[in-house]
Amino acid sequence: MNAYEILGIQQNSSEAEIKKAYRDLARKCHPDKGGTEEKFKEINEAYTQIINGSPMDSFPELDELFKIFTSMSGFSNVGIIKGPTIKTKLEITLKQLEIGGKFLVKYQRNVPTGKFINSILSTPFGVTTITTPEEIPKIFEVMIDVPKCYDCKKQLIFPRFAKADLLPAGDLEVEVVLLKHPIFTKVSGTLDLQTELEITLKESLTGFNREIKLLNSEETVKIECSSIVNPYDIKRIQNYGMRFDDNVYGDLLIKFKITFPILISEQTIRVLQDLEDL
Repeated sequence: MNAYEILGIQQNSSEAEIKKAYRDLARKCHPDKGGTEEKFKEINEAYTQIINGSPMDSFPELDELFKIFTSMSGFSNVGIIKGPTIKTKLEITLKQLEIGGKFLVKYQRNVPTGKFINSILSTPFGVTTITTPEEIPKIFEVMIDVPKCYDCKKQLIFPRFAKADLLPAGDLEVEVVLLKHPIFTKVSGTLDLQTELEITLKESLTGFNREIKLLNSEETVKIECSSIVNPYDIKRIQNYGMRFDDNVYGDLLIKFKITFPILISEQTIRVLQDLEDL
């Protein structure tokens, strides 16, 4: 039987007649209605051969039927059928992460073209032909919510956000990638920020004053130090890290980088040699 005979229509049938015949047969022969999986698949293949497109483009009410046909889970438990979990990435700035909110992400899923591919497979019992649906990659977009100050080490999971035309929706797994900030890095799992402050050897011994611009305002924090700073010292300034709300802040951690002079004068050498405590 050819595709037209399977649908019970003439080759000169209109597009409306083709779609009506397909719809009636699909409903009648659906496995949940007493039909068989083989017959339901035959009807779908016949339709796609004739229309050369997605069998459900004009029939949203048949979405569940198409989900069952395209799902690898079989033909039962329609309500729990899901597509594959799709992974994607979202790049945001440290300031955006602190604020949180809605972001547009893109992801890719393979969608059927409505055509079928015949592949030759050699088996111990001889050569056989396997027919599989042709698929092409397609880019989709969706808005997601990123919680403020989210820990980027963990993936965000959005159940059934990975939709693709009329295919079963799958979960969307989003890796939040934090773009490099010129001053601060986020301490994973906390609201703390860390920065590196470069000081001279003289400043590490005699003290210094600095100002650092804050992430969440135009203000600056003044750093004063009158004691000796060791190369691995870290200074913690409370409540100058990321801001979760008006009452919850992280701390600012300052890691010191001491730069040594390339050359020093003979006079300086003599002074240092006279300082026995050093």
